[in-house]
Amino acid sequence: MSSVLLLAVITAQGQTKITPTLQKGLVKSYQITADYQIPGMSTITTTADDTYTVTDATADGYIINYVSTNFKSTAAESDITGQILNAANTLLADLTITIVTDKDGKVLRIANYDELKKQLDVNSDKMVDKILAAAPPAAAQAMPKDTFKGLVMQGLSEDKLLKSLQDANSVLTLNGKTLSTGMQEQFINAKEAKMKRLYFVNGKDITCNAVLDMTTEEIKAVIIAKLTESMPEQADIIKQNIDQLIASGMLKFEMQENATYQLDADGWLKSIKVEDTANTMGQKTVITTTITVK
Repeated sequence: MSSVLLLAVITAQGQTKITPTLQKGLVKSYQITADYQIPGMSTITTTADDTYTVTDATADGYIINYVSTNFKSTAAESDITGQILNAANTLLADLTITIVTDKDGKVLRIANYDELKKQLDVNSDKMVDKILAAAPPAAAQAMPKDTFKGLVMQGLSEDKLLKSLQDANSVLTLNGKTLSTGMQEQFINAKEAKMKRLYFVNGKDITCNAVLDMTTEEIKAVIIAKLTESMPEQADIIKQNIDQLIASGMLKFEMQENATYQLDADGWLKSIKVEDTANTMGQKTVITTTITVK
């Protein structure tokens, strides 16, 4: 058998289209556990319950209400970084996100973002006040409230929320995709980095690995943008010395994602395990997320 024919057979055997059963009134509940390994800190574990309810069927697809509840964390009250993590995780807690999908369940848009934004503005205001009150005076002065809140709301834009429903940690992420072993796809992650995924399909078990897919110049542009955003007073120095800083390892920029999915009999995801590794500015962070149907 020629190598081309062999590849065609392997691809056909490992091909599947993700089309979960969808009908009005269907409810799916999942438990989410995330372990955060952050430099200089003990591992923080958070848990939450996610519920997806199909509230309507349209001519073109479905309406799904998604809500996350029962958030818990092992972060100590005295741990400022841990409390910031908790606050960020609870900005959307107990809020209903109304999702519009196509007939295969692929996420298309968020129908109620204008309403959500009003509550997110209130929640982010409270979060920023709480964090600045707990932060050392020098840190609070370096990041004015309006600037801090602006950064928070940027991360809660309609586009960012939509991406979060399509990323590796989402129960809806594979919906509508036709996957096969060896298939690749490009995407931009939450940190605005270009990545490339490679899929492996074995029946109802799907794994994928993703790595950075960026040139040196693109990496430099992302680093400069992020540091300019967080440390504007040092922007010019960073730009002038970016090559030396990268060469020294001080601005190391590496990311990797490994994900494993198991499909249930009805096409919904039964379980997900994702390990995200980021090595930036000499700091390695590993986030391991496990999602299981209840």
